[in-house]
Amino acid sequence: MRKKFRGYPPPGEGPHTQVPNEFFDIDMAGMGLADMKVFMAILRQTFGWHKIKDAISISQLREKTGLGRRAILRGIQKLDELGIVSVARTQDTSFGNLTNVYTVTLIGSAGAAVDPRQARQMGAAVDDLFDDEE
Repeated sequence: MRKKFRGYPPPGEGPHTQVPNEFFDIDMAGMGLADMKVFMAILRQTFGWHKIKDAISISQLREKTGLGRRAILRGIQKLDELGIVSVARTQDTSFGNLTNVYTVTLIGSAGAAVDPRQARQMGAAVDDLFDDEE
């Protein structure tokens, strides 16, 4: 039996993952449950760790979302088609599929979406900043 939910820490206290308002105001209504769960898991692994990209395995997404492999793959495909997340698919014929890298699409200074290659470069620069702090 699950214990009674104790609540979340209030804003400004405890760790939080920022979710862009545009997700709630624009994107959420056009998403299915699997799409939203996959996106939330990707946001947790990226924005939750102050990154815009991260290598995330299907097994990690399964653990975080409670979804099956097929639902996760459909969710990833939908997020990629919508342009919300870009996927750098990695593959090595000697080992099979490797972990894909997911990048959350950002708005550039001109108000347009940032090119995924530019986002990856930005992500590497942000990663480098945090690596220096360790």
